[in-house]
Amino acid sequence: ERDVAALNACGAMQAQLGRLELAVDYFQQALAAGASGAEEGKEAKEARANTFFNLGNACAALSLHQDAREAFEQALKLRPTDAQALTNLGNAHSSLGDLSAALAAYERAVDADASPIALVNCGNALCDQGRNNEGVMMLLEAVDAGAVPDLELCLNIGVAARRAGMTEISMEY
Repeated sequence: ERDVAALNACGAMQAQLGRLELAVDYFQQALAAGASGAEEGKEAKEARANTFFNLGNACAALSLHQDAREAFEQALKLRPTDAQALTNLGNAHSSLGDLSAALAAYERAVDADASPIALVNCGNALCDQGRNNEGVMMLLEAVDAGAVPDLELCLNIGVAARRAGMTEISMEY
């Protein structure tokens, strides 16, 4: 039997080298090798979750957003509170134009781990849906949590604050 972890590692190495199509092939081989089902102990589930996550990232990098979405959904069946997978699922939904599904994934990511990246993505998604007041508050929370207030983040906060009538915040950013 082929070693799922080894195939996943080979795929990760290929992805790091920019050989994304080859990486996808390795990840698919790893998933097929581990698909026997009955041996789904904790380690096997973790290995499959990692492989689906890696597959999703490679597909996203190749702009295969539907495939990325499906891979992240599979990873989340195995690790439902994986904040990174939830964030990347939100990104895939956003790339597919499904902003409400993106927001739902970002909100789940914030619930799982209020990391700066999850907060920024969720705040931006709230703003994209016209919920500027909530979005500004979430973006400010991201800055408090350690998000670097770079040009893009400051612009997003400033524009959303202006739209929400939050003049003082708008002028600050």
